[in-house]
Amino acid sequence: MSIESLEDGLLTNAIAGLGMQESDRRRAERTRARCHRAMSRYRREKPRAAHGAPRISARALGPVLIGAVSAAFLFDVVRRALQLWGF
Repeated sequence: MSIESLEDGLLTNAIAGLGMQESDRRRAERTRARCHRAMSRYRREKPRAAHGAPRISARALGPVLIGAVSAAFLFDVVRRALQLWGF
């Protein structure tokens, strides 16, 4: 028997001996009410696809422009390197 298995057994026994704790009913109700308020606020504020959400083309425009500028820069770097080497 290894030390690790002995420790695992002791830990398992210690956890098994723990009892369940009941939360305070008033605190549970406050927490539940706070969660319900947060969820209802999220549902009200969640943007709808038909009302003002950016279209896919508008969301893709930024990455496409960045990619195009990056490709142009890379092309120019390669072109200048080839000019320096005499190609």
